[in-house]
Amino acid sequence: MTKSYSFPFVAALCLGGCKSVSKAYNQGDYADAIELGIKKLQKDPSDADTRDLVKCAYSFAVAQHESRIRSLSSSASENRFEAILREYNQLQDIYETIQQSPSAATTIRPVNYSDYVETYRNKAAEVHLANANRYMDEGTKRAYREAYNA
Repeated sequence: MTKSYSFPFVAALCLGGCKSVSKAYNQGDYADAIELGIKKLQKDPSDADTRDLVKCAYSFAVAQHESRIRSLSSSASENRFEAILREYNQLQDIYETIQQSPSAATTIRPVNYSDYVETYRNKAAEVHLANANRYMDEGTKRAYREAYNA
C-alpha cells in the first residue's frame, strides 16, 4: 500500500519543482523567464500569454543590465570594463536566446549587443596590457610574474 502513495508524492514533487515562465518572471529572474518562455514558444508559437511574458521579461532584463552598465561606467574601478563586458555578454546571450524563436524575435525585436561586447572586450584588454607593461617596467622577478598574470 505504501507504493501507491509514494508514486503520487514523487510525481507531485517533480511537478512542483519545475520552474514556469511566470514563476521565474515573478521572482525577478528575467533571463531564466526568457529562456523558459522561448522553449515554450518553440512548442506553441501561438501562445500569446507566454509571448507577452517574454516581452515584459526582456524589457525588465534590458533595463536592469543597462542600469548596472551606467553605474559601472561612472565608477573609477580598474575592473569596470570587465564588469561592463559581463553585462553586455549577458544581454547578448539574451538576444541570442530570443533569436531561437522566430515568433518571439519578430514580436520582441531584441537589440544585438555584439558591437558593445567587442568594444568593451578591447577596453578590458587594454587595461590588462597597461597593467602588464607597468609591471614589466619595474624589472623585478616578482613584477615579471605579476605582468604575466595581468
